[in-house]
Amino acid sequence: MQRTVATITFETSEYLAKTPCVNQNPQVIEGFLKALAPYKLSSFEKLQLLNIRPTSLVELHLVIEDMDERLGEERVGQLWTLLLSVACPGPGNYGNPVIQYSS
Repeated sequence: MQRTVATITFETSEYLAKTPCVNQNPQVIEGFLKALAPYKLSSFEKLQLLNIRPTSLVELHLVIEDMDERLGEERVGQLWTLLLSVACPGPGNYGNPVIQYSS
């Protein structure tokens, strides 16, 4: 049993090291959530955006329910630009800069 837990822990750590969450910390998460506040997204949608870090508008549409109706085309564009700018450095960033948040 102990060996199984160790294997699962190791494999999970290895997997997470290859995702955008490897560089997340409380400050990054807090800044990300503050940046999303004006869009009035559900907690679930914010969590999905944080975890998935969509790399296309198609992925964004899959995360945010009724996105076009709720936000409109202009705000969707603004949200997409915001998501690209606040992406965590690392595998999910795809070369986009990181916004530095101050307390």
